[in-house]
Amino acid sequence: MKEKNRYIKLFTVILILGILICGTIYREGGIGYTKYEVYAKTVYNKREFKNNQVTFLGDSIVDKCNLNALFNDGNIVNKGISGNRTIDILNRLDDIIKLNPSILFLHIGINDLRQTKGQVSNINIDKSTENYSEIIKTIKTKLPNTKIYIESILPVDNNIIAEKSKTNKSCDFYISNDYVQAFNTNLKIIALDNNITYINHNTFNPATETVDGIHPNVKGYFILKNDLQQYVKK
Repeated sequence: MKEKNRYIKLFTVILILGILICGTIYREGGIGYTKYEVYAKTVYNKREFKNNQVTFLGDSIVDKCNLNALFNDGNIVNKGISGNRTIDILNRLDDIIKLNPSILFLHIGINDLRQTKGQVSNINIDKSTENYSEIIKTIKTKLPNTKIYIESILPVDNNIIAEKSKTNKSCDFYISNDYVQAFNTNLKIIALDNNITYINHNTFNPATETVDGIHPNVKGYFILKNDLQQYVKK
């Protein structure tokens, strides 16, 4: 009997610790801020959003974040797809137009700047900028009542990326931060020309706020949240 009671007490302690740990992980942004594949397939894509929903459109920076949890708002649509470039976004705008969002955030461009490490790759910033301008033109034409926000793309830490590439071949690439800066300069011009708010993530530090030199960690996503919060709630 004593043995049974001891096991019951041990199980209870483990259960309580598990609940506390999971709660801490969620609050700190761990499992709470990743859009798992099973979540996307079974829940996210079947939800019915209100007509005035906020939509985030972009690449893996958007895709890997559970925006509903980050902003504590169930009416945010995540339309990020890992690996997307500006041309990919341009080719799938019909999906966004159908949503008719009241607010649309654009976080696009970093994949246009990826180079194969050790090789010379053609990075055409002018063409990527042209694609981005066409994205804006299409959205403004098809969704005249949608409030658009352009986000700066994030700098990277190539030292971390290079270290990761030793064990993960998918990280075997290089991104010039000079190109990042140049592209962001073009985004500012696009925003100014189209009377769109440009959100500059200029306090983001890839050395301490990414998991792999490019994708934000928990701290990084909260930095982005601080930059975006006032616009999400409008």
